Amino acid sequence: MGVPVPLVYLSRDSLAHINEDHSDIADHDLLIAPFVLKYGLFLREVRKKKNPQQEAYLASYVGEHSQKRVGLSLKIAKPDREVLMTSFYRVKPRQMKAWLKRCQIVKYHD
Repeated sequence: MGVPVPLVYLSRDSLAHINEDHSDIADHDLLIAPFVLKYGLFLREVRKKKNPQQEAYLASYVGEHSQKRVGLSLKIAKPDREVLMTSFYRVKPRQMKAWLKRCQIVKYHD
């Protein structure tokens, strides 16, 4: 992703969004976010961007730390290249297929 410091920030607004819009995700489910980032499938969105000052990435993970496939959305804000986690949710097979059609694979699952 070309980020010099591998810190990922979760804002209060993003946490509120996750709690409100993704009721199947509990706060303790967010503890597997580091596994998603380290071991998951990384995709870069290549569709037309709404904001040219941001790059969008998606990550997906299913493994020993999660019974179902989970995903998260990341934005990299320019010019300082801060990484922001904007959402965290369960990913259905149909949604995964749509991601693969509209995104470029950056890193495969470990």
